[in-house]
Amino acid sequence: MTSETRLRHLLRALGVLGRLWSHARHSSPPRSQRQHSSRHGTNLPSIDHCSVLPRATCVPWARLRGDVPRDQHRRDPGAGTYLVSFAGSLVIAGGAALVVSALVYFRSWRFRATVDKSHQLATGGPFRILRHPIYMGLNLLALGSALWMPTAIVWAAFVLMAIGSDLRARAEETVLKQAFGPSYREYCVRTRRFIPGIY
Repeated sequence: MTSETRLRHLLRALGVLGRLWSHARHSSPPRSQRQHSSRHGTNLPSIDHCSVLPRATCVPWARLRGDVPRDQHRRDPGAGTYLVSFAGSLVIAGGAALVVSALVYFRSWRFRATVDKSHQLATGGPFRILRHPIYMGLNLLALGSALWMPTAIVWAAFVLMAIGSDLRARAEETVLKQAFGPSYREYCVRTRRFIPGIY
């Protein structure tokens, strides 16, 4: 499989995920969810830099789509190459499934994190396993993309994505601790941020 074919399939998959993401974001929240309501009635400080992550993720793909020379990223089609590509496909599929499942369960999630009186804390579904399944899913998408297209710019995008999502998660947790107090702290004790049982 040539690099052009890989890139075309990957961009198509990312486009499908984007449409699912957009649909989940604009859907109304379900009436019944296994969540806890906030006790606060005023808005807490929002995280203004939250839209940076998706934009930063799109930049390398936009560049690759128009600037990759025809033969630049071809490798010998050995068994190792296909195994790495297959592993990348599995990682991308897992990341997409994690993001979509989290958005379906918690439809009120938005890039701009604000907490008001009606805000609810998701602790079920994929949030039972990870505190930030959406960010972890995006990290997996970036990692799988790097396995598919092992270039410096894609690996750099993965590193930036991982660092940015961790910073975003920490800032978001500070806001949620102010809003939900002991209940969120207990949730943090029993649920890891990104990797179950590790981190």
